[in-house]
Amino acid sequence: MPALQILQTIIVFLLVPAAGVYLYLRSLQKINREVEDFVMEIHLLVVFANYGVLLLLFLTTVLWGWSGMSSLGAFYLILVAPIMMLYIAYKGEKLKSESGYYMVVAKAGGYYIVIAPLILVLMSVL
Repeated sequence: MPALQILQTIIVFLLVPAAGVYLYLRSLQKINREVEDFVMEIHLLVVFANYGVLLLLFLTTVLWGWSGMSSLGAFYLILVAPIMMLYIAYKGEKLKSESGYYMVVAKAGGYYIVIAPLILVLMSVL
């Protein structure tokens, strides 16, 4: 395996998820200073996880092509993730008066319905 491919693998499968976990934990610290809510933590985790899977699927497809694991990720992103993200958007809209963080998470959930299909179409073109 060439050194460049090893570096790409390390970046895509180790550094990108590690950066996502780091950003999630930093976001939780900031949110927990203002809002102590377990529901917010779960919603934020789902948003980070769904966008993370979308990013990993995009990077994997662009760098190495489509695979069986890509198919599983795509099925999840098409069948399961939109339902969860719409639920988060709905609940966040109802709770946005409690905190601005709910509004941000609700928007991230709603935008997923637009962003995910665009990225999936972009992957099919590349």
